[in-house]
Amino acid sequence: MVAEAPDTMAEGAAEQMNGCVIGKRYVNQDDTVEVLCVKGGDGSLYYNGEELMTKDTKKLPSSD
Repeated sequence: MVAEAPDTMAEGAAEQMNGCVIGKRYVNQDDTVEVLCVKGGDGSLYYNGEELMTKDTKKLPSSD
């Protein structure tokens, strides 16, 4: 990741453009890598060639 985008940007592969939603956590299949998306976009997140998927949300206990 870079702080500033270079002057020339390459186009992403169309099959890897599933989107990234701000505020969502993404994990790999083994749950060894977790990433929090802080800026949304069209591209997907990958780690070692494996696409990261959204992490399931945990239901909070009720406070009756």
